[in-house]
Amino acid sequence: MLPEAFPKWRTVHAYFRIWSEVDADGVSLLERALKKSGWRGPRETGAQRMQHGSAGVAPAALQALAGQQRALANRQATLARKQIAAQARATGEALQVLRDALKSGLATQVVGQSH
Repeated sequence: MLPEAFPKWRTVHAYFRIWSEVDADGVSLLERALKKSGWRGPRETGAQRMQHGSAGVAPAALQALAGQQRALANRQATLARKQIAAQARATGEALQVLRDALKSGLATQVVGQSH
């Protein structure tokens, strides 16, 4: 059913048939207009893409690539966590050295020398 603002369906269908007729080049006026407008066709669902593959790449290859990317991201996240932990440990150790120095009175001597 067409929206109320459209003409009768028979009129719309007649224009559609005229625009869909293939010319000598094998391309219809409708196809030319759609191509010129930048329309790329109906979107496929994920299941449809998995059946055909994407850009000629087999779905299994895509899954393997996605797995490699996830592994790399996980490895980078693990390294970042380890680096943060090491920095926190070093900061904690530095703070402990300062506390010990304050207790022994060395910190006031060191601070006084830095000016």
